[in-house]
Amino acid sequence: MRRKKELERDEKGYTIMSKNNLKIICENDELYEFPDLNEKLYLQFKGFHKIENLDEYVNLKAIWFNNNGISKIENLTNQTFLISLFLNNNLIPKIENISHLQNLQTLNLSHNRISKIENLSALKRLGNLDLSSNIIQDYDGLIGLLECPSLTNVDISNNLIEHDDRILDIFIQMPILACLYLRNNPCVREFKNYRKRLIGYISTLKYLDDRPVFINERRVAEAWIKDGRDGEMNERNAIIRERDSRNQKTFEETVEMNEQIKKKRRNVFMKAQEDYKKEVERIQRVIQKCKDENKPAYYIELLERDLEIEKQKIKDMEENLDNINVADNFNVVRSFSCTYNEDGSVSIWNKTEEQVAEIKKRFFDNPDVQRTRTREELEEERRLQREEQLRQKQDEEQRQRELQKKQEERDEEERRQKEFIDYSKQWKTFMLADKEKEEKERKQQEEYKQMSNPQFQSIKQLRQRWIDGDYDQLLETLLLSYVFDFERASIEFNKIVSEVMIRLQKQFQPFSSDDLRQIWTYIEVNKFRKNRTNEEYQRIQEQQKNQDKIDEQKQKEKEQESHNQQQEQQESQINNKEIQQAISNIESSPESENNNSFNIIQSQTNESNQREKESSLFVNARKEIDELKKHVAINDQDSNNLSNTSWEKINKEQSSENLESQNKQKEDSTSQLFKKIDDNALDLDGLD
Repeated sequence: MRRKKELERDEKGYTIMSKNNLKIICENDELYEFPDLNEKLYLQFKGFHKIENLDEYVNLKAIWFNNNGISKIENLTNQTFLISLFLNNNLIPKIENISHLQNLQTLNLSHNRISKIENLSALKRLGNLDLSSNIIQDYDGLIGLLECPSLTNVDISNNLIEHDDRILDIFIQMPILACLYLRNNPCVREFKNYRKRLIGYISTLKYLDDRPVFINERRVAEAWIKDGRDGEMNERNAIIRERDSRNQKTFEETVEMNEQIKKKRRNVFMKAQEDYKKEVERIQRVIQKCKDENKPAYYIELLERDLEIEKQKIKDMEENLDNINVADNFNVVRSFSCTYNEDGSVSIWNKTEEQVAEIKKRFFDNPDVQRTRTREELEEERRLQREEQLRQKQDEEQRQRELQKKQEERDEEERRQKEFIDYSKQWKTFMLADKEKEEKERKQQEEYKQMSNPQFQSIKQLRQRWIDGDYDQLLETLLLSYVFDFERASIEFNKIVSEVMIRLQKQFQPFSSDDLRQIWTYIEVNKFRKNRTNEEYQRIQEQQKNQDKIDEQKQKEKEQESHNQQQEQQESQINNKEIQQAISNIESSPESENNNSFNIIQSQTNESNQREKESSLFVNARKEIDELKKHVAINDQDSNNLSNTSWEKINKEQSSENLESQNKQKEDSTSQLFKKIDDNALDLDGLD
């Protein structure tokens, strides 16, 4: 097999439509060497961006430009004999520069960027136009179809054509439109009675979208346009009647033909029977003559044998005649077609009146015969079956949901048990905090050692030749495109960077695959360290904020405590002044009044002492409750810290006895704390 030649490319690496490349294509496709002898040219899938250098190909009748990067129709001036032009799957935004192609019959511009149909008025022979998968949107983009009355096949499917009643007028005005593809456009969904309207108004239409237009469909559509829904129903009934009459006529012709055949067969059999009888009589006369003349016995035996054969033939003919007569007299119904009318009556097709009466008597009026179910009854039965299936499906789904819910509950219970066990195990992390710190310091020292090793020094040297940002992005893109194949990525990387450096007139030392692998590792490690530093900084900030909140709360509690003490001192001073005033009043009053005053003062003094005692008890109780709450909060915070600590780094585990004793002590202390809180709360309620 001959090897095909490679096409030339420009400086940017694009394939150009040069004369040499066109000759190479002709040679590869086994076409003529001389351009003017070629009538077709295959230029698809070549990567061309421009149509050029076709001046010598003057006798072309078909050109394939599809699946390239062409953005403009141009340089086809000498191709006046062109019949078919394929420009699909390109980047063409406008129909232009084809007015001189007077012989053009097929134009394919699908899968382009055309938004308006134009410049077709000079194409008098254009019959096939394909503009599917473009960006035509409205009436203005389609009005150009009227410029070319010779169009018979038009494909404008998969566009963006919006609903507009004027669009229908465009297709109506096309005189010989036979095939129209308009599907997958927004207007198709919004047009009411889309197919009926197009078929009814466009009398020449033979094919619409995905199926042909049949005669009966056109009759129904035209009747609907003329008389509406009633006209459509009348036309459908007329079509049914015509079909039934044709079937009846065919049946009658078949019956008549069968009768004629039977009559001919009967005549043939009767004539043959008469001939056989004559032959029997002749043989009998010959036998009688032989007997009279005393002929040999074997001769007579042969004649008698022939006589038996002729008699058997006569008998067979009689049986055939009997069968024909039986078929005429025996009215057997083997199959029939019928329909139920709206009034409940039955219409039986392709049968005589006697056969219809016999069929009704045997199959419809007979109570022992089960009637065939109608379409509505069958649909109702299917509907009930679907409902039953749906109900069973819903029950099954409900049962599955219940089982799933139970399984989730069991999983939740197992998860809680596991969390409890994990919570108990996490107490061990307190003992290993120092070891984790030492391990962290050791890892940091190892990192410092790695940074000081020769490999890291080589990375530093590589980074001196590396350009941050541009090289990083290019390396990442190549690694993703080649699925981290460093060998292929290094070849492409050196190629791209060397071209750039040559343009900048700078020297460039290529990177090997191992160099790129080390640089990529260095980039990813730096990203990881940066992210980890940010996370640690955020964690320290959060801890600082929490500590500030705790200090602020303590300061507020101290201020509240000092305020309460000042208030108590003021109240005690006021009480002392009242007592001194009462004593001075007693000394100056008579004896009886002194006794009463003394009792009053004594009671006031007791009440004052009681209030001071209750106040001090209330304050102490409040302080104790606050301390207990803080203690409980600290325990909760410790438990949360324990849950967040990675206990997978533990190298040694405590024994099960110590773990159980710690859990028991913790539970006892927690219960005692909450019991004490409840007691103090009761005391406070009593004081209130």
